[in-house]
Formats: sequence, C-alpha cells, structure tokens
Amino acid sequence: MRMAPLLTALAPFLLLPILLAAIGHPAFLPFAGFSGGLALLTVAALIGIGIARLPLVCLGGFAAMGASLMPILTVDLGWPTAAALATTPLLGLILGGLVWLAIRGQAGVVATALLLALLLGLASLPSVTTEPDLELAGLGIDAFLLLPLLASTLLLSATARFAGATMARLHEAAVLARLPADGLGLDLAAFRATALLLAAATATLGGGILAVGPAPLISSDANDWVALSLALFAVGRLGGVRIGGALLAALPLILLPKFTVLLAPHFVDLTLAAALAALILQLIVRPDGSPAWQPPSTAFTGSLPQPRSAPR
Repeated sequence: MRMAPLLTALAPFLLLPILLAAIGHPAFLPFAGFSGGLALLTVAALIGIGIARLPLVCLGGFAAMGASLMPILTVDLGWPTAAALATTPLLGLILGGLVWLAIRGQAGVVATALLLALLLGLASLPSVTTEPDLELAGLGIDAFLLLPLLASTLLLSATARFAGATMARLHEAAVLARLPADGLGLDLAAFRATALLLAAATATLGGGILAVGPAPLISSDANDWVALSLALFAVGRLGGVRIGGALLAALPLILLPKFTVLLAPHFVDLTLAAALAALILQLIVRPDGSPAWQPPSTAFTGSLPQPRSAPR
C-alpha cells in the first residue's frame, strides 16, 4: 500500500486537533474525538458501501446506537469510559448480524426501505438515553485505555485485510464488468455478510467516540444522526474502494457543513440538505456520468465480443 496518498488524505483529520493542542485551545479534545470518530465511520462506509456495494443508509444509526450505549454503561452502571467504549463493537456485531438476516435475499429497493426504517429508529436512541446537557467523561490515561485501542486496532486490521483480499478484487471486477459474482468463484453472500459485520462494528465504535469527552460535537438530536448517515452513504459511493478517496470525500460532505454552523451559528444548517442532494445524485447518475434511467454505455461496461459461429 502506498502511504503517501493515505497520509495526504488523513492530514486534514489530524491537522486541526494538532494545531489546537499546540496552542492549548480547550476545543482540542472535542475536535480530536470528532476527527477520530469520523475517520472510523469513513472506514465503515468504505467497507460496507464502497467495496461491498451494500445499500447501507443506516451507518449513522449504528453510530447512534454506539453513542446511546455510552451513558448507560458509564453513568447508570458506573463503568470506566474506556471499558464502555471497547464494548460498542460487540453490540455492532450483534445488530449487524440481525440486519443481515433481515435483508439477505431481498431486492435492493426492499433492503433500502428496511434500512431506512432502521435508521429512523436508531437515530432517536441517543435522545432517550442521554440528557441534553450531559457530558460524558473523557478517556483517561490508564490501563483501561488499552481496551478501546486494542478494539480499534483489531477492527482496522480486519478491514485492511478485507479491503485487500482477493474476494474484494473479484467483487469489484464483477461489478465493473457487470458479470455475476458467482461466475468468478466468489461467495457473494459470505462476502457481503462479512462486510456488513465489519461496517456495523466499526460504526458503533465511531459513534461511541463521538459521544464521549467535553462538549461532543454530535448532539442527541435525531436529525444530526440521520444527516450523518446519509452523508456517509454518499461518502461510500464517492470514495469507491480506496480509503484515501473515502477520507477525501468525507471532508466536504461532513466536516465543512458542521464547521459552518460552528463558526456562524445563525447560518442555516445545510448538512441534511447537502446529504440528501448527494444521495439523490448517486442514485440517478452512474459513475460514467450517464443517467441511470438510460441503457448503460457500452464503453463503460466493456462489452465482450460475441464468438463467431463455426463455418459449415
């Protein structure tokens, strides 16, 4: 893997927290948590949407579920913040498995409708479990900190292996050539189930990170989680199969609208509108720029020549 493009894509996520820490600004911790959680959510979009091509419009819902679990474990049960954060991927694996059982074998439109309904339900969970003015304790430097670090390392290692595996390349080749994946020797059901589990676990961990620390930037409002979910779907579609592309796609869709609202509180928050517009464009325009309601371009699909009939 070439590191230079990846480091270039990661630079905007690291630059602001580093600058805020260097000048001793109190917003260092919230922005560091936001950047870390956003990076994990971008990885989830890469795996589930960019590589596996699943209609995961509910990644923000997975993140909301991870965020809603944090006050239950830390405030109600008294768990250390780091220990509670390390358990969020387990919840994501369980929900991801249930979601796969619900959408397996369903048509794309039906699966998308089911996932949208799931998103609307999950997006309201943080407002149920979290007080509007509640600030969860941040991560401390102690032995428990090893738990979320280990969970993050395992998830990122698993996603890296999945993204670079032969089955991912076979799936992408089948999609580009418009060939059945089974004909290339790929178990499509197992491939997509693995992608969904990894994406769900990574997204719940990212949502848990967004919920901790002083003044978290993702509030308990359901609209924020819905907007985040739709934006992540667009990020996955725009980013394709490369993590660098997904990280770069995440910047204008998620970071800039939030920064606009923070810097100019009286400006209208266009996050949801921008996410919906990007989602609609992804559904009606193909990667080659042609409208989805017209037959696909033969230049893009790379149609194979027909075999000649044997001479009689």
